[in-house]
Amino acid sequence: MTSNEIAAQWARRAGVVDGEVRRTVRQLGERLLTSSLKHMQEDIYDIPEDVSPTGRKKWTRTGALKAAEKLEFDADGAGCKLVNTQPYARARHELGRNGRATRRPAHWRDETREELRQVIPATFGAMNRRILEGR
Repeated sequence: MTSNEIAAQWARRAGVVDGEVRRTVRQLGERLLTSSLKHMQEDIYDIPEDVSPTGRKKWTRTGALKAAEKLEFDADGAGCKLVNTQPYARARHELGRNGRATRRPAHWRDETREELRQVIPATFGAMNRRILEGR
């Protein structure tokens, strides 16, 4: 292979990087949101609401926390993060830490991070291989 052929091959690879990164980030972002909502459902919404001794519910579940969990992409499409616009989202997530006793811990972001801990690097590794192999 000549140096011109090698240069042309790298130029083709460089041309597909941007689209491949955006596609991979979008796929991982959707998986991140799906996982977060799944863990939120298991940790918060699948647990029955507390009732008073008289049988009345102590609160009304609105689902607002789950509805506010969104995916936010970087302007260039090369990154994303989970955001939750509910003012109490962080406090709810941290409930049960640092000696704050609760019967209802819900660390859904930690569970999501652990679930995808190996998936994210493997997905980016596969993306790199696709780019280098020209697929």
